[in-house]
Amino acid sequence: MKRLLFQLLLLVATIPLTAQTYWNGTADKNFPGEGTEANPYLISTPEQLAGLAERTNVDKEDFAGKYIKLTADIYLTDLSQDEESRKQWTPIGAVFYSNYSTDPESGEIIGSGRTESSFCGHFDGNGHIIYNLYYVPIDDWGGENFEPSVDELTDVDFSSYDKALFGNIVGGSVKNLTLSNANIAGIGYIALLACNVKQGSTISNCHVQGKLLSLSASMGGIAGENGGLIEQCSANVELTQGRIGGLVHTNQETGVIRDCSVSGKAYTTSGDAGGFVHTNLGLIERCSANVDIQALYGKLQGATGRLHTGGVGQADS
Repeated sequence: MKRLLFQLLLLVATIPLTAQTYWNGTADKNFPGEGTEANPYLISTPEQLAGLAERTNVDKEDFAGKYIKLTADIYLTDLSQDEESRKQWTPIGAVFYSNYSTDPESGEIIGSGRTESSFCGHFDGNGHIIYNLYYVPIDDWGGENFEPSVDELTDVDFSSYDKALFGNIVGGSVKNLTLSNANIAGIGYIALLACNVKQGSTISNCHVQGKLLSLSASMGGIAGENGGLIEQCSANVELTQGRIGGLVHTNQETGVIRDCSVSGKAYTTSGDAGGFVHTNLGLIERCSANVDIQALYGKLQGATGRLHTGGVGQADS
């Protein structure tokens, strides 16, 4: 009897006392702290995380030299809601297009207007998890058995350009952060963590799990494009269509990737695929890839899709 009672007490102890609080779609631009390394800005709610994006994108505050720390796990989109009610994420440091059209025959952009913001601060995830990052402007995606059609993929237009948790990171850093069950569909450079990691920026000890989808995007689990340093990171991803790199799409001449790993699966009928990176121009060392790749009509490689100038320390597929 005592043993049964003890087991029941253990079971009760594993039941959450409070329900998960998902993002309500608003932005709270007020968070405590001074933004210094000793007294960083503190973010504890989904609304404050959205407020960081709004201050960066709308107020044009790049947070250069400022420090931000996550103090709680964050739940973004409630995927149990119908698709029209799910909250769509705008990256921190986003790219926007306006007044554009496309040529119906060539598909080229006509009269596009591009504006962008950058995040230049230092974001410490503090070991916390962001759940259900979501940007999916097409129907019926994010489920367990989704098989996209070309017609559905053409619904991804230039409002879907460069999507991830962060857009442009310029001279900033992101560390100690995990993304779980992230879902991103878009064009341009798309990723789960960051679209563009510019020279002088660092991503460290970050881990992502989720899905990426596009007809034409350059995509990678951690970053679309890297010109900085990515180290001690991992990705467990499913990548569909587009031009695929498991961890990073393009590692630029100034880009360094070390002590990272990627696992998952990739499928494309519209581009090339690399298990670790698609195109490497920089340095990769002590990294590994275990990605099941199916590529029709494109190039298929194990560790790298196309290797140009630049060294590879070790990139095992």
